[in-house]
Amino acid sequence: MLEYMLNKFNLTGLTCGACKKLCEMILSEISGVTAVNVDLGQKTVELKSDRKIELDEVNQALKETHYEATI
Repeated sequence: MLEYMLNKFNLTGLTCGACKKLCEMILSEISGVTAVNVDLGQKTVELKSDRKIELDEVNQALKETHYEATI
């Protein structure tokens, strides 16, 4: 049975539903990520993955946007 990890980060720059959808789309492209859940109210993202996702990886994926992940 494959185990999954939950990786949680704070996101800055989120203001609307379009921001949420864009972040979810971009972050779902990170290798190993199987699900993305952006919480607009809390300004957080949970990445379900088959490995640990590093903060640098998340910010690299978001580099063309004005969003930034923090711990």
